[in-house]
Parts: sequence; structure tokens; C-alpha cells
Amino acid sequence: MSSINYDFQANAVIYPPYPGTPLRRGSRGQNVATMQTYLNSIRSKYYPQLPLLVVDGLFGARTEQAVRTYQSIVGLNVDGVIGQQTWNSIVLKNNQGGGVNPPYPGVVLQRGSRGQNVLIMQQYLNSIRQRFYPTIPLIMTDGIFGVQTERAVREFQALTHLIVDGKIGQQTWNAIVLKYQQGGEVVNPPFPGTVLEVGSTGSDVARMQTYLNAIGDAFYPTLPKLTVDGIYGTATANVVKQYQLLNGLTVDGKIGESTWNSIVLKYNSISGGGERVWPGYDLTYGVTGDDVSYMQARLNQVARFYTAIVVDSVDGIFGSQTEESTRQFQLQFGLNPDGVIGENTWNRIVNVATNLNRNVYTRVTTAYGGNVLEVGSYGDQVRFVQSYLNRINSYNMYGWPSLTVDGNYGSGTQNNVIRFQLLKGLNADGKVGPNTWAAILAAFNSTLI
Repeated sequence: MSSINYDFQANAVIYPPYPGTPLRRGSRGQNVATMQTYLNSIRSKYYPQLPLLVVDGLFGARTEQAVRTYQSIVGLNVDGVIGQQTWNSIVLKNNQGGGVNPPYPGVVLQRGSRGQNVLIMQQYLNSIRQRFYPTIPLIMTDGIFGVQTERAVREFQALTHLIVDGKIGQQTWNAIVLKYQQGGEVVNPPFPGTVLEVGSTGSDVARMQTYLNAIGDAFYPTLPKLTVDGIYGTATANVVKQYQLLNGLTVDGKIGESTWNSIVLKYNSISGGGERVWPGYDLTYGVTGDDVSYMQARLNQVARFYTAIVVDSVDGIFGSQTEESTRQFQLQFGLNPDGVIGENTWNRIVNVATNLNRNVYTRVTTAYGGNVLEVGSYGDQVRFVQSYLNRINSYNMYGWPSLTVDGNYGSGTQNNVIRFQLLKGLNADGKVGPNTWAAILAAFNSTLI
């Protein structure tokens, strides 16, 4: 159990206490996530100049920048490292307004948990669903942490960029309480912390260009259409000025926090809000940022059911693993398997993941690869066969040995293929040609009811 430290200089209780090891660039884990959460809270309440952080438990360049900015503001040694003095200062500043109430009970709530704390979380999540995130499934408020409560927690975590594990630890508890207590409208995605102006480039600019085009179509036909290129030039500045004039904002052609929030809320009134929309640019190998983290989390949600998809790290870096997971998704859902998350792939990933949270299972359309699969074969086509056979087996309670979904066609895969072929009256040769492939696909889809 964590102890409670006392800061005699500040004459205040320090909780959570300093973990004993400085946090710096490269650190990761729950303590980093706690500091990111607290710095975001401090930013919203006291110091808007702090950069907004993705709460991912990874101490990267942006977290270091936030720590340095905080240290500079409060007169600490500016080194970008969270040692004991900086930790205590951040905790005290975060708790200055009374902290989170009701406070975290000190025990992780998860599948099988029961009691008043579970009931509180169920009530809060239902309220958050109604006011902010309609894709969160409705929960029975019975104080029992079952499958539906876990799905609601996972959906909330994905929407708020937390680690998606379906458990309510301290970070998720605090996020649910704070969101429940939040009034007004939610701004999603939030302001990135940096003013966009002429000369700015990148994904945030592309997102604003996309949103302004949609807003123009829906509300203001006089707004010129922008090229979505992620480059903030004079054309973008002029459209921003017109938008600001129409909405009673300071007309400076720059997208600061007020203009960002206004554009996002106006756009979300068209799209329905709550769910993240395609940012207006393709996510490809080498791209980094919050949009990548969001897609990684969504793909991981899908991979829990469609197990041929490799589970990826939610680190905001579009590397070879994310590319592979994207391609495995595209192959199963009728998309061009280029490993790039463009608008169609983005929307399809969101759709399939959201459906899963509603207990709706999307049928796959995975095409036969053209080569007979047999012992010694390997690759995604083998992964699909292994994944689908496991689902067919478990759903129908056949009692076959479960297969490791690793893409290697060994004797275990061969034996289950033979079992399936015998069941369906096919030639029981233990190989997957076009006929066996079609039968496996049909049998898998028949389980999605």
C-alpha cells in the first residue's frame, strides 16, 4: 500500500507520494501517466501556457517540455526532470482545488468487482454517455463489474486517450470523475497547446482545414474551400478571419484556443461529436502524434475479437507494427491493403470498433489469397484461418485444441482444418484451397449474431 508523505515546507500532505526515482525522458509507466494527468489538469485550471499532453505513460519530448514550462513558472530548477521537489509541487498544485471527489478508493475495479464504488462508476459512465460520448454502451447500475461495464470502460478509455485495459485504476477513476463533473460541451479533439498561424504546418492544420470546409458546406456557403494540405498559408488565414467574424471571435486569422474550440464544437454539431473523425491527412509510416495513438487504440480494440490482427503498442508512432495491423484490418474488411490509414480506413476502423462495444459484430470479406495453404505455409492468410477456426471452435463448443494465431501453418492448424473439413463434408486433406477457404469464412461469419 502506498504511504502518504508530508511536505513540511509546504505544510501539506503529498499524495500520491514521490515514487523514489526521478522521471525523465524515456521513463514510462503509471507514475508518468499520473504526472501527465496532473499537468493537464494544472494547465486547464492555472497555466494555459503548458502544452496539452497525451496521457500515455510515455515520458517523451512533449512531456519534458511541459515539465520545463511548469518548473519555470513556479520557480523550480528547470531541468525537465520530475524529481521529488517537482513531483511534490505538481501534486500540491493539482490538489489545490480539492482534487478528485469522490477520491480513488485505492483498489483497481475490474471484471468481478462488486460494491458501491462500482455502482458510482456505472452511474457516472451512463451520465457521461448521455452528455458527451453516445458510443459508450448503456450499463445496468447494479454494482457488479461485468462484461458490459468493462466494455463501457474500454470505450471511455479509447475516447479519452487512456490506456485501454477495461479496468478502473486511479488514472481512469480520476478521468471518469472529472468528466462526470465537467459542465458544458466537450471539445474533442482538444486544443493542441500551440497557436496555428501563417507558417504553421502539420496534422493540426490539416484537421482545421478539413473542419472549416465541412462547416462552410453546412453553415457558411460564402467561406472559400481550402486545399487540405496541412500548410497554414494566407488562404487558410483568410478563411479563419471570416469564420472568426461570423462567430464573434477576435479577428486575427490565427487559431488559438478560443477559435480552435469554436471550430471543433461547430464541426461536432455536424458530425454528432464524441467520436474522433478523420483528421484530413493520411496516417502512414513515420507519422507521429495523437491521431496515431487513437488509431492504435482502436485497432487494439478490434484485435481482441478479430485475433488475426497483431496487437500494437499505443505509442503514437506509426511504425512497421502499426502498418502491419492496419493491413491485416484492411484485408478483412474490403479495403485496399496498403497499410495506410486514409479516410475510408479510419472510418471503417472506428465503425467496427464502435460496433464491438455495442455487441454488434461486423462480417469479414477476407479474399482467398490464391495459393493453397498447407503445412509450411506462413503469413497473414494463415493467421486468418487460425483466427477464424478458433472462433468457430469456441462458438460451437466443438472442443478442438485452440490454435496459436502466429501465421505458421503447422500440424495443429492442419489437424483443425481436417476436423473442419470432415464436419462440412469437404475433402479432408488438411489443406486450405478456395473451397475450404470459402467454407471457413462462411462458418466464421455465421457466428457473428
